[in-house]
Amino acid sequence: MKRHSIINILPVVALAAILIVGCSAKVEVEAIEVTEDLIVTFDGSSCKYDGPQVIREGEITMIMNNLSDSPVGLDLAKLDDDKTWQDMLDYIGEPGSHKQRPYFITKENRRVVISDPRAAIFTPDPGFYVIVCYQTTATGLGTYPGSPLEVR
Repeated sequence: MKRHSIINILPVVALAAILIVGCSAKVEVEAIEVTEDLIVTFDGSSCKYDGPQVIREGEITMIMNNLSDSPVGLDLAKLDDDKTWQDMLDYIGEPGSHKQRPYFITKENRRVVISDPRAAIFTPDPGFYVIVCYQTTATGLGTYPGSPLEVR
């Protein structure tokens, strides 16, 4: 009799656990105040950013660590409100593709650091951004998505 009762109770317990987890509030990631340079690395086939995904608005310096044999550019671009990182990935397709800049991003103005040509200074407003590396090749401008970045 006890075995039969446990079997009847298990689905109820499982459903309650699913409802509790499903109704739990999302964990809000705190925006980090950037106090160090943000590093983006390009290795010839991919663009990698290893830093905070959510930062506070204000001036930031990004450093391009170029491990390839060719010159590489770095852009920070704001996504339109109704677009996502996945929209950017879908648009670019294969990293290194030669597509025009998507209509749904706006390049952030940057200032060059004369003493360090690898560095660029940006002052993004709150919103969702994409970090993008680009490389000029014999066949055109190759675009490499780096990472999403939220500014609060």
